[in-house]
Amino acid sequence: MNIKEQVFFHSTSCSVDGIIHTKFKKDIVIDVDIAKSIVNDRKFMFGDKPRPILVDVSDLLSIDKSAREYFNTNDSWEFITACAVYTTNPLLYILGNAWLMLDKPIIPSKIFRNKQSAITWLKKVT
Repeated sequence: MNIKEQVFFHSTSCSVDGIIHTKFKKDIVIDVDIAKSIVNDRKFMFGDKPRPILVDVSDLLSIDKSAREYFNTNDSWEFITACAVYTTNPLLYILGNAWLMLDKPIIPSKIFRNKQSAITWLKKVT
């Protein structure tokens, strides 16, 4: 019997308030192929209804340049109305702010150290 193994790089769910919650697997390095897989999973799960997203990057090791570039495309942001990035990692918080300044996401985006503040912001901007 041939069993195909499914590899998951994130967990994703949707709360009752309509916010998509994504948390990356511990210590992964996201390349463009993983980035595309994550976006495709989200689109498959939640369809074409526009929603805000909260992305927890606290356990992430890194995102390479090609993945960062892909994450800032129309395809990646399709059906996303706003993005709050949350981290408990001080270094990722600094790098996240640099990402926001340099890559200038095409939808409202902000990084937070407090998860509830991120959720409150998402509810205000959408």
